[in-house]
Parts: sequence; C-alpha cells; structure tokens
Amino acid sequence: MAERKQIRCMATDEYLEFEEQAAVRHEYVRGQIFAMTGSAEAHNVISGNLFAALHNFLQGTGCRVFQNDMKVRVEAADCFYYPDIMVTCEPYEAKSVFKNSPRLIIEVLSPSTKHIDRREKTGGISAA
Repeated sequence: MAERKQIRCMATDEYLEFEEQAAVRHEYVRGQIFAMTGSAEAHNVISGNLFAALHNFLQGTGCRVFQNDMKVRVEAADCFYYPDIMVTCEPYEAKSVFKNSPRLIIEVLSPSTKHIDRREKTGGISAA
C-alpha cells in the first residue's frame, strides 16, 4: 500500500470533486485527505497476481475485481479508501468512482502502512 501524506480538511462532496481533477490519488478520512504515493515492485507483483487470479475466478459471475484505482466508501466512518484489491457484486455503473458494498478487500501490507491498514481498513482483523 502506498504511503499517505496529510493534505487538508474538506467536505465529502468537495473531496469527490477534488479527486476527479487530482493528478495524485487521495484517501479521505473524516474530512482529512491524504495523498497516496507509489509502491514497491514487490507490492505491485503481489497485487497483480491476486488481481489476475480473482479476475479469472469471477468471470461470468456478475462480480468484478478492482485494483488500486477504485475507491470504497465506508459511510459509517465517513471515509473513502483505495484498497489494493476489491471485489464487488454491485450493479455495473460506468461512471462510478467508488463502491459501497465490497464483498472482499485485500491490502498488501508494507512496513510503512501496515498499522493504518490493520487499524482503519480491517477494523483490527488481520489474516497475517
């Protein structure tokens, strides 16, 4: 997962509008936005392999897998995250920039973000 750098505070609608025009991706956590930086080769290889396996597995099911660039909205926590891998069976919407009901979220942990990924993105539940 990419390292985050805090930028400034804004409303949800303002964030979504800002993010459409931004050259760099940002995650949104209760009004604060965090710029996302790049990731290492190992992270990309792991994510790519997981994406490919899930993509093949899900063909013909109506579910889709996304890698890195589709946001997930956690409405109860007022957050938008970019999971490394996300599976959703929500209806296809060509202009959608986020999903509300993922069936699966996978985060490839890195030393710089593992605490955030475990605490915020999984509710403290970890497979590793």
